[in-house]
Amino acid sequence: MRILHTSDWHLGHTLGGLSRRLEHQRFFEWLRDLCVDHQVDALLVTGDIFDSANPPASAFEDFYGLLADLRAAVPDLEVVVIGGNHDSPTRLEAPHPLLKSLRITVLGSLPRLETNSSGQMPIDVQRVVVPLHDRDGLVRAWCVAIPYLRPADLATRWLAPSMADNVQDPLVEGVREVYTDAVEYAKGIREPGQAIIATGHCYMAHGKLSELSERKILGGNLHALPADLVSEDVSYLALGHLHLAQIVGNNSTRRYSGAPIPLHVDESHYPHQVVLVEFSGEHVQTVTSVRVPRAIEFLRVPETGVGSPDDVLAKLRELPNDTGDIPPPQWPYLDIRVRLTDPMPDLRTKIETELANKVCRLVKITVETPGTYAALSDTIANASLTELDPEFVFMKLHESRYGGPPKSLMLKTFRDIVNRIAEQGRPV
Repeated sequence: MRILHTSDWHLGHTLGGLSRRLEHQRFFEWLRDLCVDHQVDALLVTGDIFDSANPPASAFEDFYGLLADLRAAVPDLEVVVIGGNHDSPTRLEAPHPLLKSLRITVLGSLPRLETNSSGQMPIDVQRVVVPLHDRDGLVRAWCVAIPYLRPADLATRWLAPSMADNVQDPLVEGVREVYTDAVEYAKGIREPGQAIIATGHCYMAHGKLSELSERKILGGNLHALPADLVSEDVSYLALGHLHLAQIVGNNSTRRYSGAPIPLHVDESHYPHQVVLVEFSGEHVQTVTSVRVPRAIEFLRVPETGVGSPDDVLAKLRELPNDTGDIPPPQWPYLDIRVRLTDPMPDLRTKIETELANKVCRLVKITVETPGTYAALSDTIANASLTELDPEFVFMKLHESRYGGPPKSLMLKTFRDIVNRIAEQGRPV
């Protein structure tokens, strides 16, 4: 049996106000062809299908369009989709009755049954544990489809204040219980030679975060889930949430597939990929990372480090001019990083002037300065702002940002402003 693992699509995402729809559409075309070429039996999508709980209609159109294309191209393909922390569980699950008839399972949140005689609401394991068939219709594996777990999804006893006195981290142990219960059910119904596969959308211990585009989850990343969260009975653990593809605990069968496109300029160097997993009976035979083609390139000026304003502007002049050969939606994204030793209020205007008619789209300008950014209270003790001279405060602020005093022209301009305010009888 062969499965394909992918996650963190973030449909509806924008970068610097620019739509990523073209990149997602190119990825979907490539993904469909990959499923055909490699005769994939099951596709696992492990969360953050959408970028927000209320994505644009175009995001739903592309998602359902992909499912329809997959059904037409690979009629026997089974699809399991779980919700992530960015997804709305109810919106994701809304078409489940229809999709189920097409062998597409969608779990936006953890389903539970009615309260039993013990006062507990057990997991609906019959919905969570999904049979995966091969092209001959035989069950070859069982997927324990666990979506992103919010604290409210855990058994109520783990949320009791007194539980903290009994276990080191009640939230982590509550998650462990969910996986244990579901995996034990799968073990009870599987036959010899059938693998158990589990999914998750979570933060595992020692995972490498993309701080600028990944939200902290499950009470914050301090509640990192341990590598031994699931038992060795699980042949493969398909994870989502971290955008950088990586394995967990040096075990190649526990891994994040990573996002298929960069979701921030700082992710442009990531090895964006999907994962093909081949099974022989209940054991993983091979795990292969397949790089996703980049539909739109990222440019950085300068290529490494930061540049002075003059150097940056000179490099922008060297960028190719628009000749009409490439449609603007396919132009590369541009990330600029500049170091200022003095304020430069017209920096963006100068950059935009140089970029006129250039084949690129500006998404970010990062400005670095040599100052320490120390607060005024850190350098002056026991003084109120009203007791301080305005020029003294201005000098200290400039020093904290730029590492030294302002130039004479700037200081003169500041004094002129202060004098005008004073002449009007207004407090400075």
